Amino acid sequence: MEQVPERGEDVVRAEMEMMPQIMKIIRDAQAALAEDEIPQWQDGYPDEAVLRRDVTGGNCYVLRQKNEICAVGVLQTEPEPSYRTIMDGAWGTGERYGTVHRMAVARNKSGQGAAGRLYDALERICRKLGMEAVRIDTHRKNDRMRNWILKQGFWYCGVIRLNDGENSLRDAFEKSLV
Repeated sequence: MEQVPERGEDVVRAEMEMMPQIMKIIRDAQAALAEDEIPQWQDGYPDEAVLRRDVTGGNCYVLRQKNEICAVGVLQTEPEPSYRTIMDGAWGTGERYGTVHRMAVARNKSGQGAAGRLYDALERICRKLGMEAVRIDTHRKNDRMRNWILKQGFWYCGVIRLNDGENSLRDAFEKSLV
């Protein structure tokens, strides 16, 4: 179910001058994950260099109300290398998919639907580009994100590995757009 933007709210590509607000949201998300004892994003990732590449590549989007950034997310429209191999399952669609990365919501907007409204805009972009699906992954211990992903209509597909090491395993999800 698509969420309707609130009055005075829009989703735009991030610009470099937004980096201080974006990085505050990311640092707050890292702290929240640490408080929940989730090892995801606890090794300095994503850092400002990663987000700067996202912004300069035109892949970083923000949900903003007036001048306040409420949520940030990245939409990658090229195939995700770490999704080539999926363990304990399979992808449900073909190779034309968008990948959502680095979703985070401002602490003062948590629980207010900001992530869903940003995601809906990213999904609309995927549809306009003719994508067959949207994919996303998260750490197994990140129950809050897993629940949010399922609420958006994704289904569990299996496990992917970001790099070497036990902390690099992620549960992978997909939502068909066809």
